[in-house]
Amino acid sequence: MKNIHIFCLFTFFFVPQATAQDYNNPCFFCHMNIIVEMKTKASKHWEASVDCEACHGPSGEHVDVEDNSIKPDSIWTNEDVHNLCRNCHDDIFESFKKSIHAKHLLCEKKKDSCPKTPSCMSCHGAHGQKVMAEIQKVCLECHTPLPKTCNAERSKEKSSENFLACTHCHNSHSLEGNTKSSNEHGEN
Repeated sequence: MKNIHIFCLFTFFFVPQATAQDYNNPCFFCHMNIIVEMKTKASKHWEASVDCEACHGPSGEHVDVEDNSIKPDSIWTNEDVHNLCRNCHDDIFESFKKSIHAKHLLCEKKKDSCPKTPSCMSCHGAHGQKVMAEIQKVCLECHTPLPKTCNAERSKEKSSENFLACTHCHNSHSLEGNTKSSNEHGEN
């Protein structure tokens, strides 16, 4: 019990953004880094009560063991996380279903014959929203070499902060061409 009191004092003074509400969250003492990440990088979810239980279920048995030998009630993988996200983001999922990524992700064949493809988690992260530079790295894992038009546009950019993102030309979920950027480049 003494160790828990020391731990509480430590987190009170050294964990940024820790609040009294966090100490009431049974997940906080083992997963404070994830909770801090969610509060800072996915604050809209956190503020809308999309917390640990919203995605992982009550997970009472998991909370009761200290050695992580019992996993949470729900654990989402790259292949099935869209089933969770679409509960609140169905309109975005409908757009995503039009993409080649979705065709691979939702492939009915044996999973071994379907290429590995990005999911909601690949681009948005599991507990915190990724920034555009991180998302760009995900795209470049498969999409190299880039088409000549992408490389030409990239060479115009002066700094790494102002790089040309894939979303400059492609809708982020359906991957269709963005009308605005197509018109800017003289395309129909």
